[in-house]
Order: sequence, then C-alpha cells, then structure tokens
Amino acid sequence: RVDLPTIGYAELIKHAKTVIGIDSSLLHMAAANNVKGIGLWGGIPSWQFGWDIHKNITNFKADKSELELMILFWILAAGKNGVTAAKCLDRLLTHWEKEINKIFPYPGEKLLPFDIINFILDEHDLPAEMKRFGIGCYNHKAKAFRELLASKIDLKTCDVDDLERIAGIGPKTSRCFLLHSRPNPTYAG
Repeated sequence: RVDLPTIGYAELIKHAKTVIGIDSSLLHMAAANNVKGIGLWGGIPSWQFGWDIHKNITNFKADKSELELMILFWILAAGKNGVTAAKCLDRLLTHWEKEINKIFPYPGEKLLPFDIINFILDEHDLPAEMKRFGIGCYNHKAKAFRELLASKIDLKTCDVDDLERIAGIGPKTSRCFLLHSRPNPTYAG
C-alpha cells in the first residue's frame, strides 16, 4: 500500500506492469497508460462486473459511432454500476434501432447512437424510454443526452472544458471519456 497524492499515483502507475485498484480512478489512470488493471470493490471479484482488464472500455482508435456510444455510456455510468449502465444503454439503442429500421429501412447500414437518440427525442419521450429500459436518474440523464446532441460537439477533438459546458457532464464523466478515448492524457479520472 502506498499513500501518495493523485499525481504520485499517476507517476507510479506509468512504471507498473499491473495495477490492483480499490478506487476506479486508479484503474482509469492504468488504462490510460496501457497498464493492465483489476478493480476490487467490497470484495466483489471484477469478473462479476464483466471486466477483466478494461479491454472493453478503452479504445484509442474509436470511430464516430464508438465515440458516441462511449460518451453516452459515461453519462449513464456517472455514479452508477458501469455494467448495468452498459446493458441498459445497449437495450435502449438496440430496441430503437430495430423500431427505426421498421419505419425507415436502410439495409446493411447501422444507425449511429446519436441518430437513434435524436429519433427518440423527436418522436417519443426520452425520459420515459430511459426509465422503461432501467436507466436511473432518467430525467437528468435525458437532459444531458439532449444537451450533448444539441451541442454538436466534435468527440474526436473536444477537451474537458468543451465537455463540461454540457449540462450533466461533470469533471469525472469528461475525464473518463477522454482517458478512455485518447492516448497519453495528462489528467486523472
């Protein structure tokens, strides 16, 4: 066990081969430095959360669709169980993509996550749909989704300040998104 200020942890992690973290910010720092990390929360094995070594979270080569999905995930995961947030988001997007394709069939084309959310915003009640698919704090999260889409932010080039201007995206959400979508970040989650 090492007690250091956060900047000390970041420097220590850069030189580590593996990190076992009790706090998720340590794991975010590890993932940002391409260091394998396992998180332990209250004695619950990480595999119960569906994680082995962050391989399913960090993607420095994400395309537009993956970046959209990633920021939507981080908004939903803020203060919540990440696996639950991911499953609820996947169910919401999968259901509505199928519904949209019944109305406007585009054979072989996959809709972007923001296109699906825009459709729900335009044609249905997004908070009610979020609630139906098990997303908590659905009014707050729906507002964040709405603001995000209205911002027309470029997810490939945005920075912390750009993200935090959007209602519902705070310091942890913005940094988690950037840590897991950009190589060599200079901040901690």
